[in-house]
Amino acid sequence: MDEGPVLIDLQLPIISGPEELGAPAQARHMGTFNPSLVQAPHGLCPRCAWVATLRVDPLHQCDRSSPLYHSDLSKPSAAIAWFKGTAVVVLDADWRVLGTHTWLINSPLQQVRQKEARPPYLLVPPLC
Repeated sequence: MDEGPVLIDLQLPIISGPEELGAPAQARHMGTFNPSLVQAPHGLCPRCAWVATLRVDPLHQCDRSSPLYHSDLSKPSAAIAWFKGTAVVVLDADWRVLGTHTWLINSPLQQVRQKEARPPYLLVPPLC
């Protein structure tokens, strides 16, 4: 880490939610914030050096791309209407993302729908 900040690029697609949630569910780019980093457990994979979690969220105060700065969100909405997730990513020794990422599912009954009921707007790619 002596080289300074490292960009962890998850190449997230645009994510949207059910129309009934209104403005919070509109298709948007997600930001990634607050990484937590640990050494990868021995035997995870030959190139795996680090495991990181990142907050994935459209609401932030980093720049004007956040919906917090847009006047079209003046109507109140439930906090749970906004997409919020935690991405889990595996990195090599040069801080490159290996494969793709997966999601931390800490409340499966609320976060994962049955396969036949799962909407097409959220695709969860597998880990490397």
